[in-house]
Amino acid sequence: ALKVMSLGYEQALATYYWLKLIQYCAYADNNSLPMTKVYPIVKIITSLDAHYKYVYEFAWLNLMYYDVRPMEIRKEEGTDILRKGFYANPEDWRIAQDYAFHLFYYEQDYAKAANIYEQAYRIRKFPLYARLATRLKTAAKGPEAALMGLKIQLKSTTDEKIRKELRKQIKRIQAERMAQEMDKYIEEYIRLSLIHISEPTRPLYSSYAVFC
Repeated sequence: ALKVMSLGYEQALATYYWLKLIQYCAYADNNSLPMTKVYPIVKIITSLDAHYKYVYEFAWLNLMYYDVRPMEIRKEEGTDILRKGFYANPEDWRIAQDYAFHLFYYEQDYAKAANIYEQAYRIRKFPLYARLATRLKTAAKGPEAALMGLKIQLKSTTDEKIRKELRKQIKRIQAERMAQEMDKYIEEYIRLSLIHISEPTRPLYSSYAVFC
């Protein structure tokens, strides 16, 4: 209906709302306000022009890294925005990368994330996409997969606030991985110690010389 009402000025109207979105996000961030209008504005823009590619990533990044609302709300809106962006623009590697990361890191939908990373690889031929897709299809997900996904995102953004948050998440996962390795080491040490303790003690035999 909005497209019909625009009377052929869809592009101009989409650009108008795109500028409104930028202004709104800046204002909300500067005043630490909840970004409740991001999702409705994005719906307007993408209804007018589903190929307005910048909108999807910009909105998703603001929701996930700048919005102050609970994660569940931001996650749901982010999923919907990136899903629409991905299917409307299947040739865009950046939207595909963000959507795959979102599905994997926030939604824990590993199978679907792997498929999207594979599609991103077919577009961009970035080796880390293929490696992460393979890992997500196996049981070997864990910290290594999370680190790989975060490092891909870190390479793709120049926003210093987002880079800082990604580095923080990388450090947290590295610390968790180190703690897990230490736990395994301690468990193995205790297991080996118990085996050693449970071995039967061998009697010591002494020989005696009898002198007449």
